[in-house]
Amino acid sequence: MIKLSPVYQNGMVLQGGKAIRICGNAENETAVLISIQGQSCRGIVQPDGRWEVQLQPLDYSLEEELVISGDKEQHCFTDVAVGEVWLAGGQSNMEFALRFDSEWPEIGTGLSPWNIRFFDLPEIACSEALTQQDYSRYGCWRKNDGPENLAYFSAVGYYFAQKIAAETGHVVGIVGCNWGGTPACTWADPQKIAETSADIWLKEYAQAMEGRTEQQLMSDYLTNPMQSDRSDLIGRPMDIKLLTGIGPGEQKQLMAQMPPIPADPQLKSRMPPNYIHAPGRLFKSMVQQIAPYPVCGIIWYQGESDSLHPEVYDASMVAVINSWRELWKEQLPFYQVQLPFFGKWLGCDGSAFPILRCMQKKVAKDLPEVYMTATMDCGMLWDIHPKNKRPVGERLGLLALVHTYHQTTMDAGSPDVESVRIEKGRAVLEMSFARAGLELCAQQWPVEKILELWVEGCMLPDFKVRIADNRIIVEHLEIQPGRTIRVRFAQAGYCPVGIVNHSGFSVQPFDVLYEDGQMTCL
Repeated sequence: MIKLSPVYQNGMVLQGGKAIRICGNAENETAVLISIQGQSCRGIVQPDGRWEVQLQPLDYSLEEELVISGDKEQHCFTDVAVGEVWLAGGQSNMEFALRFDSEWPEIGTGLSPWNIRFFDLPEIACSEALTQQDYSRYGCWRKNDGPENLAYFSAVGYYFAQKIAAETGHVVGIVGCNWGGTPACTWADPQKIAETSADIWLKEYAQAMEGRTEQQLMSDYLTNPMQSDRSDLIGRPMDIKLLTGIGPGEQKQLMAQMPPIPADPQLKSRMPPNYIHAPGRLFKSMVQQIAPYPVCGIIWYQGESDSLHPEVYDASMVAVINSWRELWKEQLPFYQVQLPFFGKWLGCDGSAFPILRCMQKKVAKDLPEVYMTATMDCGMLWDIHPKNKRPVGERLGLLALVHTYHQTTMDAGSPDVESVRIEKGRAVLEMSFARAGLELCAQQWPVEKILELWVEGCMLPDFKVRIADNRIIVEHLEIQPGRTIRVRFAQAGYCPVGIVNHSGFSVQPFDVLYEDGQMTCL
């Protein structure tokens, strides 16, 4: 019997333009033959049942037939498109369905681009969960052929795909592999986590498991529909209520109806036992079910649930990225979303977001082929799920067009401090990705409200800020050559940023120190 990733189905999108691997397992077969576009490639089944076939680059196409056959069995997949395939990973803001996006009233009733397809992997923490609920709404390729299918698309994935499809002219397939409320550690190989400072998640999980067994925890998960029933993420009344958005008053009423939180002083400082969140859990139950389905790269929106240990988020993401690249045996590009501004929502707040944003910035700087877009103009005060996902998806798409598809676009990136010059009465910050200049958006907060000026270790009020071409200029009489100057920008959980570049990217948070003629990014 030939076993394939569940992504192999009728209507799938295969990656075009580069050599690809198709892998699987087989029982009672000696070899597997792959046929498509006139290619016929044979792979030998190894003693452990694994087989692998290498295909030469496929021509871009709208409708092909993929045949996978063994000695005794054959699979014939039809309506196969050859285009661009991207994996959309993360938690609820990547999972966030187009059905709840602010543009849904127009998208759901209008004409949509025909050349986007979407596959959403069922959210399961173990294979037994598939038998507990009806998951037929997921694990299938959907076309954007009407509101019934469009409603299930990841909103970020949809806007990203629109951008890529419009510029390349190819069919774009988005493979969703995400789960709301999950920390990064559950998406990584535990061995990779153990090699970094993120091993605190492993240690805390081991402590939380004292006196418990994996079987007990799995049984609790399977018998608790609040955890295990992910079979209709856009149709359940509570999901509709929360994802459509409720104000602070209604949130307070809802919190009052929830079970009281145990009086445990360590509750917010250590990892509670949770089958879904266990390090490596979803890496095994979900990511490994997809790999190594050929993809062009990965878009990633996650981090809100790492507020427990924001200081090691960079290590967690290094583990995630290295785990996925090793699984695919390819240095896949990662395009990540920096967390937007956020106030409060159902008992959680954005107090740890400044550290998380700093760690996201660090990962993009330290790892090759990792890129980040800021979204400091795309958040909400009373909701952790911003409803306008178009800017997020389009910025990711623009980054991919530049770095993966090698198109030339001016200022495709989130501006950051490139250099600092101290003059009498002012600090001049030269910004990257701003060759065409920066501009202010009137609807966001004044810059002075989200910027801090420190001179010789003292925070000063009453400074002025000007935007001039590609520069942010901070003015105050105490700014003088030879003094230690520090400028902190957007260093709070909730701080709407109103400075964007020519391509629409918002300025990312920064914290720079200028001392003894040297600039240091803190």
